[in-house]
Amino acid sequence: MQRNRGFVALALSVAAVTLVGVAPSPLHASNLIGRVIAPMGLAPAVGEIPATALHTSTAGATDSGVIASSENLSSDLIAADVTILAGVTLTTNGWSILASGTFDNLGTVVTGPTPSLNFPHSYGGSGGGSVSSLYPANNSNGLSTLAPGGASSAHFAYGGNGSTPAVPSLSSAVIAGWNSTGMMGYLAGAGGGAITGLVPGGWGANGIYIRAQTLMAGLIVASGGSGTGTCSGVGLSGGGGGGTVLLAYGSGGLSSGTIDVSGGAGALACTGNYTSGAGGSGQVLIFNYAATNVTAAAPSSPASDANLFYAVLAAIIIASAIILLVVWRRGSPPPPAPPPPHQAG
Repeated sequence: MQRNRGFVALALSVAAVTLVGVAPSPLHASNLIGRVIAPMGLAPAVGEIPATALHTSTAGATDSGVIASSENLSSDLIAADVTILAGVTLTTNGWSILASGTFDNLGTVVTGPTPSLNFPHSYGGSGGGSVSSLYPANNSNGLSTLAPGGASSAHFAYGGNGSTPAVPSLSSAVIAGWNSTGMMGYLAGAGGGAITGLVPGGWGANGIYIRAQTLMAGLIVASGGSGTGTCSGVGLSGGGGGGTVLLAYGSGGLSSGTIDVSGGAGALACTGNYTSGAGGSGQVLIFNYAATNVTAAAPSSPASDANLFYAVLAAIIIASAIILLVVWRRGSPPPPAPPPPHQAG
């Protein structure tokens, strides 16, 4: 009997140790830090940036990420939360805004002009072509993105308009690649064609990448500059292309606001009967990274933890019952079967 009690104690101990091992621990926010892995080049997930980790070289932002006065960015703005107050203009100059929590634009974001370059990988608008009959050698086509710039004209005729590239297929990997090699090169609008050395083309607009768990875009201006030269006696320069705005949001959702990515208008001739080319429009690209990212070691939900716990518990109870039945049978075997009745010969 003493040996039977030992078997029972052993079975109960195994059950108790196993229960301790599988019981779900409480799911706290601190358990999530470092477990949800954002793709390389993207802003970390919620909880992975402390509130004080604001990275900006500008003077008007505090550690809380509140932009209280108008300013220009000279680096990416990275913070737990970013709020642009009403009446404030933040000029981003091709830099990105990355918030692990909330981005709330109550003021105005202006993306600013691009350099006078072609952007062969960009999804922004291309520039319009110039018009000059007096200086045809100085005429130039609009600068290009993935879309070609508008053609110039050496006659009293319209310059060619810029255009908008095809919409890209977005994924976490695509955005990470853009970010690692320079986001400006994928979102910038290109400038309008100039009368070289005489009349500058309209500027192309920078694009902007904004990522936040909750994203309230507000007013964003990424429009190209208009062509110039009306009544100059020289010619007309083309309008610049609009920039592309990339908004990536998480589980907190998106309020898209008012976003201007129009190309700049062409310049009108003094006679009023023709213009230089207008810039192509940029694009507004929307990406829900909460729905599409594949995460490594993502935390399970409380419901799935509980389901696993109760499934294992049920298996342990059944196994313990079988062990106890075997032990009991060994200690108290059933009585022997009675002998068969004697049959008379």
